[in-house]
Amino acid sequence: MNETDREIIRYRLARAYETLEEAAIMVQYEKWNAAVNRIYYACYYAVIALLKQENLPHGTHTGVKAQFNKHITTTSKLDADLVKFYNHIMQDRQESDYKDLHHFEPEEVNDLLVTARNFIEAVSRLIYV
Repeated sequence: MNETDREIIRYRLARAYETLEEAAIMVQYEKWNAAVNRIYYACYYAVIALLKQENLPHGTHTGVKAQFNKHITTTSKLDADLVKFYNHIMQDRQESDYKDLHHFEPEEVNDLLVTARNFIEAVSRLIYV
């Protein structure tokens, strides 16, 4: 792995934490659907950092999820509940962005935010750059 790759990994991981902060702000202002969007992207950026470290391709959102499930989850590097969370949060984000008349409940979004923080911290522990 070269220094450019390391820099990209650090950048994506920093974006994950920054985006998680954005989600917390959306929660503070009761912007539930926007919070779900930011929660998903925070996790997505963390997964991209991990895939980059593992030298795995990461094109589309679906491709990232597929690579995550194929290579990361099969190694038992992450808790099964966190794996399930990542697979579920993508669907939540699509509903928050595209489904008409869909609203998330405050308690649900607060739980997602906590779990996202746990997910990103777990992924961060797997990154060694």
